[in-house]
Amino acid sequence: MHPSSPLPWNQLTHLQYREAPLSECLTVLRQTPMLVWCALWITLDDVEEPHAAAPLELRFLRALSLIALNGDEVSDDPPCSVLRYLTCPSLRTLRLNQLALSPSQLVYLQDFVARSGCKIQDLMLFNGRPPGPASQRITDEAQTLLAKSHIANTSFIGEEDLPGLAWVA
Repeated sequence: MHPSSPLPWNQLTHLQYREAPLSECLTVLRQTPMLVWCALWITLDDVEEPHAAAPLELRFLRALSLIALNGDEVSDDPPCSVLRYLTCPSLRTLRLNQLALSPSQLVYLQDFVARSGCKIQDLMLFNGRPPGPASQRITDEAQTLLAKSHIANTSFIGEEDLPGLAWVA
């Protein structure tokens, strides 16, 4: 399915959009202002940086899953940078395919939460493997920063533990 498909995009409330570059995902999101639940598989190979004057507001979105792909594989590149293009004031659940948050990724997340004014109840970090050692997880310092950013719970899960649509807040 392509963003130019004759589909009533503006009526969609749930969306799974797979294996598309970031610019195409943003085009689809601009056409779907009523989304409540969204899962995006974003390809990172040959991605051009989108030119956006202001972040895209998805005011009804409550649950968002961002999965970064590199070719056909789940990427080790984190999807946190995608958050700079979005504002989601109603967001409660955020899933990212990464098991560590670097300081720069924390900045994207903090900026996103501050700009959105949302109170994330659940931040789920995952990849296809079980969580690594504590050094790869979020440090106590980072956890404190997340709490200050109104992120209540952080969990680390393996791909096999991922719930389906049931994770909608």
